[in-house]
Amino acid sequence: MLAFDPDAGTIAFVDAKGLPGRLDLRETDVVKASKAKLTSLSSANGSDIYGVNPKGEIVRLNPNGGAIDSFQGNSLMGNPTPGSFSSTTNKQ
Repeated sequence: MLAFDPDAGTIAFVDAKGLPGRLDLRETDVVKASKAKLTSLSSANGSDIYGVNPKGEIVRLNPNGGAIDSFQGNSLMGNPTPGSFSSTTNKQ
């Protein structure tokens, strides 16, 4: 289990194959959040799931779709380069 959202009644989890998913306790629905294998999976709220794809991009998965946030250079180390951050919306 990654996180639980008591307001929405959802649990973000990682299945046995390492794929992220959500369990909706109100709708009794289990949904894969992504078909892609992601590493460093985490969630703070039980709805949004974050991970790193094979290209090294940070992927944010929410129930409405996903967004890929890619960082270049050492922007994650606190030394951002102008234009080093971009965000695109994808359906995962």
